Amino acid sequence: MNMSKLMIINKSQINANKTLIKYIYDTIGNISSYKYEILKYESQLNKLISSNINYYLAPNIYGKNCFLVFTKIGDKYYCFLVDKKQLSYDYDKLDFSKIMVYNYNVVVDPSIYEGTIFDGIQTKKNDNFEFIITDIYQFKGANCTNDKLRNKFFEVELYLKSINIHAKYNINKDRSKYTIDLKLTKHYDIFDINNFVKNTVKNYEKQYQIKGLVFYPEISGTKLIYLFEDNNIIEKINQNQDFKINKSKALVKKEFISKTSNDIYATLEMCSTLQPDNYKLFALETIIVNSQTKLKKCQMNIAFIPDIKKSVWCREIMNSNKSVFVKCIWRHNKKKWEPLEVINDVKLPTLIDDIRKQLVEIEVDDTDSECD
Repeated sequence: MNMSKLMIINKSQINANKTLIKYIYDTIGNISSYKYEILKYESQLNKLISSNINYYLAPNIYGKNCFLVFTKIGDKYYCFLVDKKQLSYDYDKLDFSKIMVYNYNVVVDPSIYEGTIFDGIQTKKNDNFEFIITDIYQFKGANCTNDKLRNKFFEVELYLKSINIHAKYNINKDRSKYTIDLKLTKHYDIFDINNFVKNTVKNYEKQYQIKGLVFYPEISGTKLIYLFEDNNIIEKINQNQDFKINKSKALVKKEFISKTSNDIYATLEMCSTLQPDNYKLFALETIIVNSQTKLKKCQMNIAFIPDIKKSVWCREIMNSNKSVFVKCIWRHNKKKWEPLEVINDVKLPTLIDDIRKQLVEIEVDDTDSECD
C-alpha cells in the first residue's frame, strides 16, 4: 500500500477525523478499560506479584502514547496514529478540532487493513520514527482484547517477520518511502525483576530513553507503571542492591503562573528531544560557585505547539541544529511558551530572574492520566 503522509486537523477534514476516531471507539468499546495506574509503594508491588492476575514486565520507553490503526473505509486504506492524551474516555466529549491524526506509510500487506488496532509508543531512534507495540486490541479483523498477551504478540511477530522478508528489497532501495517502523515490546517474567533492572534496563538505555517500568496484564486491561525518580535506579544498580519500589514522593512538576494578563515575551534556547513535537526550552540562571557568579541553563518546560503549521516549522528549524534561540510568547491559557521566530543575533537566552518578574513559579501534581 502506498499512502502519502497526512495530518488531519483543519476544519474541512473534521468529518474524516471523526470517522477514523469513531472506528477506535466502536471496535474496542470503553477505552477507559485500557488506562494506566502509577505504582508508588513497595507494598503495591508485593500485592501485584501475589495477585490472581498475571503480569509481564517491560521497560517504560520515553515517547508518545498512541493508537496505531489500520483499516479500510469504502475504497480507501488508512494507516493512522493518534495521541491518546488528546482523547477522552467519552467519545461525545471529544474536541475534534484539536485532535491531531497522522497517516503513515508502513511496510504491511493488505490483510492488516481488515482491521487492526495497536496500542504503543511513538519514539524516534536516530533519524527514524518507530512505533513500539505494547498491546494488540484487534489484528486483521479479529478482536484480541481477551487473548493472552504472549499468544497475540507471537502471531504479530510472525506477521512482521514475513512482511520484513518480502519488503527488504524495497526498503533498501527506497528507505524514505516508509515513514515509521513497527517494533514489538518484549515482555519479561515479573519474578526476575532484579535481574531485569540491573541488566536488561541498562541494555535498553543504549538505544532508548527509559523512564521506568511497566507491568502489563496477561489479558488487556489496566497497565501499572513505576517511574524512576532522581536517577535512584542508577544508584541501586551501581551499589548492586536489590531493586525495590520505595515509598515515593508525590509526582510534581514546576509550573509558571502569570502575574499579568499582558503579553509576555522571552528569548529561549530550544532543543529537540526523542519525542516528536516535543522541544525543551531553556532560560539562564545565575548561580554562585566558589564565590564566583556563573550562568546555568534553567529548563522552562516543553514548548507549546498549537497546530500542524507550527509543528512543521519547528521540525524544519531543528532539522540541522541541535539547538536554536527563539523568541517566545507566554500563552496564559496553556501555561507554556510558544516559539514564534528564530533569533540569530543573540548569544544567550533570557535570564530566569527577568522572567520571574512577570511569572510566579509553583509546584503542581503531575500524576495525570492518558485520557481526560
